[in-house]
Amino acid sequence: MKKNYPARMFLAFSILFLLIFQGFALAENNSAVRAAYEKYLKSYNEFKNAVEANLNEETIIKLSEKYKEDLENYKKLSGNAPAEPANEPKGGTEVNSQAAIDASSSAAAAAATPLEKAIIELHSGDASKLDSVIATLEKISETSKDPLEAGRAKYELANAFVIKNNYGGAEKLFNAVISDSKNPMRENAKKAVETLNYLKKRGDYASAAAKARLDAINKKADYQNLSWKNPFTKIFAKFSEVKSSVKYRKAMANLKEYDGDGRKGFIGTAKTFVTDLFKKRLKIDPADEKENKLISGEVIWKKRQRIAALVDNNDGIYKIANVRWGFTGDGGKDEDETLPKWRTVTVNTNFVKEAYFVIKPFAPEWIAGHSFFMFEFDEAHPVVTEYGEKSYGFIMSMEARQKLGESYSFTGSFGVVYLLLSKEDYLQICSINGSRLVPYKLKLTGEQKKGLLVKSIEEALEERGMERYDLFENNCTNILFAMLNSVLPKENQFREWIIKKILYNKLLAIPKAAPKFLKKHNLIAETMPTIYPDKNRAADNAGKPFTGADLEAAIKNRAEVKNFAASVKIKLLNAITSGALDKNAFKNLFYDEETDMIIALNVPGALPEEGDKSAFSINETEFVKKLSSVNSTEELKSYTESIFNAYIAAADKRMEVYPDISDYLKNDLQSIENRVK
Repeated sequence: MKKNYPARMFLAFSILFLLIFQGFALAENNSAVRAAYEKYLKSYNEFKNAVEANLNEETIIKLSEKYKEDLENYKKLSGNAPAEPANEPKGGTEVNSQAAIDASSSAAAAAATPLEKAIIELHSGDASKLDSVIATLEKISETSKDPLEAGRAKYELANAFVIKNNYGGAEKLFNAVISDSKNPMRENAKKAVETLNYLKKRGDYASAAAKARLDAINKKADYQNLSWKNPFTKIFAKFSEVKSSVKYRKAMANLKEYDGDGRKGFIGTAKTFVTDLFKKRLKIDPADEKENKLISGEVIWKKRQRIAALVDNNDGIYKIANVRWGFTGDGGKDEDETLPKWRTVTVNTNFVKEAYFVIKPFAPEWIAGHSFFMFEFDEAHPVVTEYGEKSYGFIMSMEARQKLGESYSFTGSFGVVYLLLSKEDYLQICSINGSRLVPYKLKLTGEQKKGLLVKSIEEALEERGMERYDLFENNCTNILFAMLNSVLPKENQFREWIIKKILYNKLLAIPKAAPKFLKKHNLIAETMPTIYPDKNRAADNAGKPFTGADLEAAIKNRAEVKNFAASVKIKLLNAITSGALDKNAFKNLFYDEETDMIIALNVPGALPEEGDKSAFSINETEFVKKLSSVNSTEELKSYTESIFNAYIAAADKRMEVYPDISDYLKNDLQSIENRVK
């Protein structure tokens, strides 16, 4: 057989060339995979460090997304799932993301700035804190180098002055806010001035009534002190008494007619005057409770209604005070007898999952009912309170604002309040008053759902001035259609006005008609099952022992928190022993000098809005005094031991009852551990 050397040589060179080329290709591919791996590892470490450092939620989310993106790219290049980076907690990315959200939300609430703390306390209605709030706001408005912070402080200081009846000071500050084109509170200040002008005018009417009453009482006393020995003087005194009494009735008629909505018409005032004159004759009773209350201007609003207040807003992540979070006790069947729980919450509008138009029927159902929006969030991004409590449902409900003792009626005159609530709150109140709910899932894009949620929050935060609740033109139902119009394309919007600004489409105000309008505009994705009142939801479980599966979880959580606290204590003791943590560094770890607040090792009480605000907290005054007397390492270690032992005992006892605070405690301990070098 003839040997074909040229052909063999060609084949050999071809194989050699292919092997060399493949080697280069493999080397290049391995290099790309290695680079992808290093990039993925780097982004993971950045994400992990951000979580451990309790950075803000926006930063953590961005780093989380970057980490996921780099991980997917590495998987694609390598064709295999990567080995877990060292120290990655079991559970992977989703667990870390959840921990990040919980940590950042709780840390944000716990580490409120002086301005945030002042805003929350101002809007809590606690009069005992008003003077300290004013001092804080005055300091910030005068010394802050951040114009936005100083502008917000001026606006809130004006609100504080209104509460203190310092109308002159309030007016000056509101006008300063209005004149500042860059102040985001300008529009709210304009509405606040409406209310301020009403209060000033009402104060004038109240002063006139008080003066007229005092004059009438004095004239009556003058008459009674005169004898009939001088009949002409006696008769003249009687005429004077009658005249002053009539003047008082007229002054009270002016006050009654103006009170509430600031509208005083001649016919209404005359009617009130004649009615009072007929009913009360010329009797002047200094002990008349209703008239005294009217003259004093004292207004006590129903406990279950409170105006929401913006604490912070950063790229769609809202921190809001005065969000209702359920009720203490069951209140029998009277929702006005319940004690509401108010919270400061963090709401990430970027992760809203669903939006619902919900109707609560009540008699007569052919026309009556209440409507509101409910929003649902994904599992990784719940609404979180300052105590670490979570809800996956968030509600915006516009209602007629009522004073204590008032009841809603179709003919009454009411202001408005846009309430923000947790889903569980509304289910509880419906179980108390026996109402059912009919939810309609809305067919909206993700962008429209977010837009609707943002619009709902912004409406709730807007200053309402002298706005009144109107049965057909400004009620709980038609305002929802107006909000929907803000996110719908023009061709699918609801027709609010039959004749622009003259004839309103009153059918939009009827809850019973709402589903028909939604269906006509193809906005119902699904009619959800009716939610009926459940007596098990009516009673609040706060302060009650855990049961069932909750008890099993609580036992596990108690052990985890106890062990974690013990390990943090040991880390602190070691740092003190090594000299890495002296008493000044120790003080900075627990105490914020600017706000005079203890910032760590707080155990929230079961009912933090009541007297039981804290199951354990370090007393600021005692803490500062104790540290100043510490003169040795051993004394500092001994004090650390005593603090942590008391904390562990209190936390263990508190975690025997609802609500669960384990995430809050773990995040607090993690924050201390991260700051100990």
